[in-house]
Amino acid sequence: MKWLLPLLVACGGNGRMTDIDVHDANNIDAPVHCNPVTQTICREQKCAWLVDQVNPFIGHTGCAPVGTAQVGEPCSFGAAGPEGFSTCVKGAECVGGRCAQICDDQHPCDPFHMCGPRTEVFDGAYGVCGA
Repeated sequence: MKWLLPLLVACGGNGRMTDIDVHDANNIDAPVHCNPVTQTICREQKCAWLVDQVNPFIGHTGCAPVGTAQVGEPCSFGAAGPEGFSTCVKGAECVGGRCAQICDDQHPCDPFHMCGPRTEVFDGAYGVCGA
């Protein structure tokens, strides 16, 4: 059974309390996953599908540099591994050589497109808007 110990916060020389980050020691090595729809966690980067390996195809969601290709524009992925991210902007992913808006049940597409799961990106956890 876990117990939550009270946390005392020390005051600095100016008499103000300081912020402290508290982490559960049992989950210290647990991965932090970003959300490609809401673009949380990645600050100056985008949350995107990162290709780790091509054959067999393996990838994961993580932070990557923001691309310049807009929704509907041609795109590509870099080589698998550290460069395995697409050239799309935040909130879009490269599917079939074109950037498509990322979606899920809570963040649907515009009225002219449907949100469809894509197994080649996001392992079906998220979808992209298609015709």
